[in-house]
Amino acid sequence: MKGDNFRTWLITATALLVSCYFMFEASIFTELWNGDKTKISFLILALGGYFFGKLGWLAYLSDNSNTRSQYPLSWIKDWVEEGFEASQAVMTLGMIGTMVGFIMMLSGFAEVDLTDISSVQQLFVSSTAGMSTALYTTLTGLSTHLLLRTGYWIFERRAF
Repeated sequence: MKGDNFRTWLITATALLVSCYFMFEASIFTELWNGDKTKISFLILALGGYFFGKLGWLAYLSDNSNTRSQYPLSWIKDWVEEGFEASQAVMTLGMIGTMVGFIMMLSGFAEVDLTDISSVQQLFVSSTAGMSTALYTTLTGLSTHLLLRTGYWIFERRAF
């Protein structure tokens, strides 16, 4: 339905902000900060936030007849394509974080002395850090990808 793009985006953005508030209260962002040693998850979240905000701006432009005449349709279609590419980029960053986490996890095996208990304990600590990085970046990348991809897909279907 044309004319409801910004309202739909605003409702979704409100739900996301409320979700972020509860995630903050539950210390999920702190857990993410401590668990992702590369901090790629926060780069993913920053890119996702930027392009989700840009989606809101596009929704506003498409609903407002005064601004619609200022921006050619080809520009808006290009910006939508950028949003789809950004969704692929955040997923790729998540997969890169996964590989980095696995490398971090497995790098400790080369130096471990299996006869020394403290060395084996240190191996488990470093393996856990690598695994948490891998899992957090994967989760963040895939969920941000899903949010952006779905948002831009719905906008593209309703606006054009």
